[in-house]
Amino acid sequence: MLIGGYVEASVRRVARWGEGFVSGGLPPDAARRLYDVAEQAWREAGRPGRPRFAAGTYWALGPDAAAKAAAYITHYYGYLGPAAEQMAAGVPSTPDAVRAMIRAFEDVGVDELVMWPCAAEVDQVDRLAELAG
Repeated sequence: MLIGGYVEASVRRVARWGEGFVSGGLPPDAARRLYDVAEQAWREAGRPGRPRFAAGTYWALGPDAAAKAAAYITHYYGYLGPAAEQMAAGVPSTPDAVRAMIRAFEDVGVDELVMWPCAAEVDQVDRLAELAG
């Protein structure tokens, strides 16, 4: 079981009940900071090895990708008000930006990266596969 959260108290639960930490929607550096909390709690609990580190990130590719991503994120997270617009602005929507995001998560040591497309088009998967291939 992977445990997620955005505050240290929830992340520390990984050591007691989980097998790892999952970060959803945070930038790589913020995900790493919380994973460090999970690792510390893991060690303090005397668990062997290290917890699994998974993360999820949004993306979109192709024509009008930025606009499609913004529409999706601001609709889905509309209840957050202006914060939804800030989130939407951070969604990578060019091949270079998506590659950079993947690299940044690799650099902070994720074991698994889940990529959530923000455009409701089947070719999004093909675009990502070409980019990552």
